Amino acid sequence: MNAVAMTLKFRLIGLFALFLALAAAGGAAVMVVNAQSAVRAEMLSALELAAALVQQSEQVDAGRINGLGLRHVRARADGGEATPHHQADDAPEWFAALIGVEPIELRITRADGGPVVVLTAEPHDEVAEVWEDMAALGLVTLALCLAMIAALAVAVDRALRPLAAFERGLDRLAAGDYAFRLSPGGPPELRRKA
Repeated sequence: MNAVAMTLKFRLIGLFALFLALAAAGGAAVMVVNAQSAVRAEMLSALELAAALVQQSEQVDAGRINGLGLRHVRARADGGEATPHHQADDAPEWFAALIGVEPIELRITRADGGPVVVLTAEPHDEVAEVWEDMAALGLVTLALCLAMIAALAVAVDRALRPLAAFERGLDRLAAGDYAFRLSPGGPPELRRKA
């Protein structure tokens, strides 16, 4: 393929790749905004459930709340030490900062006059889940974009192939050789010019 067709090919592919990158960035931004509200909603839901359990049961205390396996809620007695969060499956710090949801704390005074329980809804587990989903979706998106760029490269190469024959014909004309018929094939625009 000639230099003009190669330059045009790379410009077309580059432009298409730019559009794909912009679309992927826009999609990622929408997912981050949706993840922020989803993480908050999940935390509030778990916090409401834990608060209802503390308020409606005479025997539920911070230790029992923590033993229930509520993923987003840690409980402690007022003045007690918070249960450390398990860090094994966390998302990268930069991603957690991008989601930007802070823990929500709620102090519950039981109706029966029992001890005050402090509930803390934490975003760590939910953010880690969002990270897993976005990382998997990102890999699939990247693979699809690369496949589309490769397919476009083949299609553009095939579509621009007649330009090489057209350029060779122009070179023959410039050299004074008028005893040939140019028929490069390809799209109708090139056939008419030939």
